[in-house]
Amino acid sequence: MSPHRRACVRFSARKMRGEKNESIFNELEFIKYALAASQKELPWIALKKNV
Repeated sequence: MSPHRRACVRFSARKMRGEKNESIFNELEFIKYALAASQKELPWIALKKNV
């Protein structure tokens, strides 16, 4: 599983449990990261806290 995929899974699992961690990852940022990853331009440093 790629680091990006793992971040996605972790994010959705956290969301389903109802945990709020918006200081690191709000939904808009998540969409932005997903788009960046699909273009192979994922800012890994920004994700480091989460992965």
